[in-house]
Amino acid sequence: MILKIPNELSTSLVCLLNVISKKNIGTYLGSLMKEDFVDSQLNITKKGLDILKQVTFESTNYDEVMELAKEYRNCFKNDQGKALKPGVTGNLKLLVERLIEFKEEYPEYSNTHIIKAIQNYISSEGKQGFQYLQKSHFTIRKLTNGEVDSRLLTFCEEYNEEDDNSNLTFGVDV
Repeated sequence: MILKIPNELSTSLVCLLNVISKKNIGTYLGSLMKEDFVDSQLNITKKGLDILKQVTFESTNYDEVMELAKEYRNCFKNDQGKALKPGVTGNLKLLVERLIEFKEEYPEYSNTHIIKAIQNYISSEGKQGFQYLQKSHFTIRKLTNGEVDSRLLTFCEEYNEEDDNSNLTFGVDV
């Protein structure tokens, strides 16, 4: 579940949400009472309710992302179902987590677009015998020398669904 909080809301909203979910109440109680979000009986005040009404919740469809993750991992396998390189299919749990993050950050990319982009990445790596092919979850987000890299984002940006240019050569003669 994604919690969308408007930027102008006080950080005490996070405290208020923790009180509602019965987490770390003692840590936040003084701050919440001071800002008049809760009263001395821990009832949410009108001010607290008004702030909560500005928060929206969006749910990520886990089953849909799991199916996408399985299809994504299959792209890293040959026609016989074997990994293109040992270990390259990666960790399914990490893959699902990173796909959820990616889809939340870049909702403009459909599942089809994501699969086509990763197929193009794998195809480009195949031209060098998959020597530098990354694990599936690293293609989405990998920390390298203190910087976050996303091969998936790069290939999503380069892939244009309207052209459906499935024979991309990326500057390499085939």
